[in-house]
Amino acid sequence: MSSEVSVTTLLPDSLRVLLRADSVEDLSIWQSAEEDLRWDAPFDKAADLLDSDPEPCFDACVLALETVELEFPLIREFLAREDSVAGVADLEALPLYCEELSGRLLISLTPLFAANLPYQRIPDITVRGRLWLASKLYQGFFPHLEHALDLAFQFCFEAIRLAPTDVDALLTLVALETFVSESAEPFGWALPRAFSLAVSDEQLSFAYYRAAWRRGFCADALACYAQVLPGTSFFEDAQSEADEVALLLHASNPELVIPDYSDPAQVFNFINGGTVSTYAVDPDFRQPALQVLQEVEALFLGSGLELPQPPSTSEDSDTAQ
Repeated sequence: MSSEVSVTTLLPDSLRVLLRADSVEDLSIWQSAEEDLRWDAPFDKAADLLDSDPEPCFDACVLALETVELEFPLIREFLAREDSVAGVADLEALPLYCEELSGRLLISLTPLFAANLPYQRIPDITVRGRLWLASKLYQGFFPHLEHALDLAFQFCFEAIRLAPTDVDALLTLVALETFVSESAEPFGWALPRAFSLAVSDEQLSFAYYRAAWRRGFCADALACYAQVLPGTSFFEDAQSEADEVALLLHASNPELVIPDYSDPAQVFNFINGGTVSTYAVDPDFRQPALQVLQEVEALFLGSGLELPQPPSTSEDSDTAQ
């Protein structure tokens, strides 16, 4: 029997600079089954207590995150630093979680890219768990906590710092801001950034869905709901919510005209169907992300390399046989 040999595929200099990685293997974002069991399972088991015992649930979830951070001290050290290039300059690396490979390939668009540091992959639960806690906190699932909303924002901001290219993390913040805000101000920084990083139908539809939430009961919300694509996770919810909004709006204004927000920039450039660019956004503001992905693809192709692929599962192996 021959022993399995680990092969490192070095990247050309152009890709190393663009991706802050030395090898193809450095770009892998996928956890093994063993890592799922070691890092994710304790948190998931604690989360199962939510309906029956919310107080022990919260404590056990936080403990699960802290246990991971004992093995990955870089996480806590990074989060304790100022969120700036100067604040992280003396770290050996930046901790990073990516849900999608596209997120890892868009690393050059992140705020701390100029720190010129490599990235260290961290367990999925360090971000996924924080987003879950933030969501449940603002929804009131932990009534024993006095400052639940403050904690929700804290977990959400930490998740975004650890996953700066993750559209879901940014849109969780949008949902949280929508929940707590009574202001007429329709946008913060998270929603435009989510749109700028969204590259798949799923991500873009999710961004439009959260944009509709942020706009409330108005024609702009219907314009955003209309862009949620069939087959994506939020399509049925978007259709149901849009029907409710439309019923109320047409009852007071039968001649209501829904704007065309098929271009994401229109979500920010046109307010209440008007033509005044109150929130002026460059019409090409999404293009940098798409351009980076095209550049990466071209560089890989030109170098004769292949992008990393998710590990095959036992089911895949069985099917292939």
